[in-house]
Amino acid sequence: MKRTNERVQKTKTDEQLWQASQKGDDQALRRLIDRYAGLAESLCAGYRAVGLEQDDLLQEAYLGLLKAIRSFRPEKGVPFSAFAGVCMRRQLISVVRRQNTGKNRLFMDSVPLEETDFAGVPSDWQQSGPEAAVILAEESRWRKERVVALLSPLEKETLRLYLKGFRYEEMAKKLQCPEKSVDNAMQRVRRKLRQAKSRGNS
Repeated sequence: MKRTNERVQKTKTDEQLWQASQKGDDQALRRLIDRYAGLAESLCAGYRAVGLEQDDLLQEAYLGLLKAIRSFRPEKGVPFSAFAGVCMRRQLISVVRRQNTGKNRLFMDSVPLEETDFAGVPSDWQQSGPEAAVILAEESRWRKERVVALLSPLEKETLRLYLKGFRYEEMAKKLQCPEKSVDNAMQRVRRKLRQAKSRGNS
């Protein structure tokens, strides 16, 4: 009987598993969580936070998934997979920001540069409707692409490593260049971001 139930669970959609979990089906809940193990690991590989190991980040990703399970509303018309991905990314971004206190403030004040297609989606995006979420995501992506287009290849890679929490020394090793070159690249990035922000406000 148990194996039969497991086979049935495998054929169910995420939404069906979610619905069953809301009725107290622990097996459906475990199956739903298991389905997102791969996504959780791949998301964590893209983030670094001071004082946190990858296992810590993985726990944060699963916390985001549990938040998605708790707050998902199928009547909003957004697939569970999309909503879960947003919640997991937001949870990781939140903990990275918290751990790297103040480190990215200049960039967050300038333009959204989080490494996610849903960087511009607010926490209450389901209440705003899926259409609004898509529009905000597209606007965020467009702003990011416009700013990144101003950067040289070295500046782009330097910024990417910086936002992931790498120190200048680590960045220099990865980029195979002197720390002074990293510092110069970051100064140019800051200047270009300030200029882009000024043009956007004019």
